[in-house]
Amino acid sequence: MAFFPKWWLKKGGWVVLQPDSTLSTVGKSTARFAVGDLHPLDPGLGAARQAVGGAPAPLGTIAKFVAKKKIAEAALAAVASADVGARRFMRQSVARDLVPDERVAICLRRPIPGAPGVELWRDPKHAAAHYKQLQVCGSVWMCAVCGARISEVRRVELSAAIKAWPGQVVFITLTLQHDALDPVSEVLGGLQEAARKMRQARKWRDLERCYGAEFEVRGKVRRRIGTIRALENTCGDNGHHPHQHILGFLRGGVDVEAFTKELTELWLHAVAQVGRFASPKWGIRVEHTDAKIADYVAKWGKEPRWTAAHEMTKASSKAARGAGWSMSGLLELYLMTGDAEAGRRWREFAQAFKGHNQLRWSPGLRAVLLPDEQEKTDQEIVNSSEEDAVFLALLDMAAWRVVLGTDARYELLRAASSGDAGEIQRFLLSLGIIEGVNYGDA
Repeated sequence: MAFFPKWWLKKGGWVVLQPDSTLSTVGKSTARFAVGDLHPLDPGLGAARQAVGGAPAPLGTIAKFVAKKKIAEAALAAVASADVGARRFMRQSVARDLVPDERVAICLRRPIPGAPGVELWRDPKHAAAHYKQLQVCGSVWMCAVCGARISEVRRVELSAAIKAWPGQVVFITLTLQHDALDPVSEVLGGLQEAARKMRQARKWRDLERCYGAEFEVRGKVRRRIGTIRALENTCGDNGHHPHQHILGFLRGGVDVEAFTKELTELWLHAVAQVGRFASPKWGIRVEHTDAKIADYVAKWGKEPRWTAAHEMTKASSKAARGAGWSMSGLLELYLMTGDAEAGRRWREFAQAFKGHNQLRWSPGLRAVLLPDEQEKTDQEIVNSSEEDAVFLALLDMAAWRVVLGTDARYELLRAASSGDAGEIQRFLLSLGIIEGVNYGDA
């Protein structure tokens, strides 16, 4: 039997995972609910049940010999059938359970102080609805909903930067050796300290003179290797695996193989300086790349293929390669099976990565590549709205509490994406909301 997290158990319900991957929800009174029924339990479950479909399975017993891995695979297959937006709201909800004291716990739930209610708006360009007058956390690490918005903006910026560079772009991955007993905070700290020592070394200046391009930083023009650095983490048998991706902007016509050899020596030395070890074979990888051809891992969301820009900014959402779990995978595993170890490991990651930037540009590079683009903070991105967005409806606090109680935040957005007030009204009526809603003219 695979249990849902404690926040559901406290509400008096659990999920039984049958061998055919059909999910049944069972209450204390043994009342049965069809998969997809909206039931006033707490976060994330409405989308999961609607994603699976099918009739409720009989209560019967579950074969105890079913391997945990098979249970996880079946459960995750059920989650995978949900659309991308539903899965993001599901992960946001389960993160709320794991880190209840963080801002993700109130993100897109709690109205901003003084708000008359919760507003529904629609972006006609993308045929998508969104909320206003709700607090948003802006966490790229903990919140799947905010993280998706932030990552997409950063991906567009990276694609534009790569296209604007006239020289050679290389894709660098840095990592170091660790084992399952190493706390993720220590591995991450060692990784970042080694990366700082590498960039501060005299040998790095030699690399810049040999392979860099001239541009100005703080009034001084000299050869530099511009970089955009991104953090990523996966988790497997050897514990957490934080690593750093770097886009390196070199001048055209350089010998990339020679650059790789010199950079490898510099990285291994920097890692040794901080008391850790990196393998010459696995500790560093340098690849040629550009905005058109670099494919990494698999498709995600609406992206038709992975480019270097996707690899750099979609780290928190993409599926991990090999035997490791992505951070989104850990959340979905915890959601669908109640795996305490998955929840513990994700919480460790969230606490260690909190406060770290997902992306960091080297000084002066952004001004060279994106001179007309004003940089936005993560919080500014999640607070922004399309200029031509159309107001659809205002829900008062009582109506909004019903939406929260039935875990229908995403379903309401989906109903509103058409812009049809009648469809919104029908959906709200299905939740029992017959008053407390003022509709716009759309």
